Amino acid sequence: MRRVDGPSGQALIMVADSGENSIVVAAGANESLASLSAFDRQTIERAAVLVVQLEVPVAVVAEAAAVARDCGTTVVLNAGPAQPLDDALLRLVDLLVVNEHEAVAIGGTDDPVDAAVALTDRAGAVVVTLGADGAAHVGADVRVTRPPGCHRGCPQCGSGRCDPVHPDPRRGV
Repeated sequence: MRRVDGPSGQALIMVADSGENSIVVAAGANESLASLSAFDRQTIERAAVLVVQLEVPVAVVAEAAAVARDCGTTVVLNAGPAQPLDDALLRLVDLLVVNEHEAVAIGGTDDPVDAAVALTDRAGAVVVTLGADGAAHVGADVRVTRPPGCHRGCPQCGSGRCDPVHPDPRRGV
């Protein structure tokens, strides 16, 4: 944590009755992060897993991912909010997590599952959340989707019944 002048970052989440959400991010102080400190680097080097997202500058995310890769720390990138990502960063990522809109924006196809498949050429495994349609997990040896089924009241996530992952032959995965 660092103290900087200015407002902190905020994310406003709007959820429709259908369960679809829309998130608006105001970066605030998050965009003032210019590089990792020695303490940041040491913390990453001691970690088993580094989880990063794009609410701070991409250059800092890439720096953190490079430190993690150099010391064998697993890198998980939640690529939101969506923005262009270069292959150098994606090659450092073990697990890329994107929503359906981010998958399409980064993966270069109109279908989010096809985009996830394409992204495995640039990153490790990919999880794409599909809103009301569940989620898909794509990797070198696995292609599965999780059907919709979460309903309000889930003890794990607060959103509903959490079904196990199932293959989805309708989508070719």
